[in-house]
Amino acid sequence: MQIISKQQLIEKLDNLKDHPFFLLDVREEDEFDSGHIPKAVLAPWHEIINKVKGLKPEVELITYCNTGVRAQKAAHSLEAHGFTDVSVYKGGWQDWLN
Repeated sequence: MQIISKQQLIEKLDNLKDHPFFLLDVREEDEFDSGHIPKAVLAPWHEIINKVKGLKPEVELITYCNTGVRAQKAAHSLEAHGFTDVSVYKGGWQDWLN
């Protein structure tokens, strides 16, 4: 698992067409509905494995939450289930807003 910064995430989002990945918002639905990073997909951390079923284990996944705690839990779970390219935007939604 890698930790990425806001700037790194912005660069990845800018290059999404050339280098596709999934940005997983692992917060709860009400949090997601109140605001989220563009292109993010809702995948609450406690449901993360069900949400990524069918994805190839080498697909790039980036998790984020409000501040980073749930995102790290989700990333560990993804790695435990065989995903090999997992990153955490540790600053999360709070950092994104600043």
